[in-house]
Amino acid sequence: MLHRKARLILAAIGLLVLVVCVPILEVAFDLATFALKSPPGVGGVELAQSKIKNGMSKDEVRSVLGAPHRDRGGEWDYWDSRLFVGSVLRVHFGDDDQVTSSEWWLD
Repeated sequence: MLHRKARLILAAIGLLVLVVCVPILEVAFDLATFALKSPPGVGGVELAQSKIKNGMSKDEVRSVLGAPHRDRGGEWDYWDSRLFVGSVLRVHFGDDDQVTSSEWWLD
């Protein structure tokens, strides 16, 4: 009888561990997948901003900073790191797809 109760308790603990761990593992997998798909960060956003000049085309900006982390058409966002964003550099483009301004801030 004691062995049967011990087996039931162990089974319940095992089920509880699965219920708790599976969502955590799923989030970790999603985060790892996102990290592998997203471009690397630009590092110091002040230095990155100094490389961007008004009048540059989107192709020129892409060649200097790489692919943007977020493309909103007329605005491109670059992060300082791949995952945990501390600072953001935003590059603004006009109707002719030329840089009109840029700004950065701590997120």
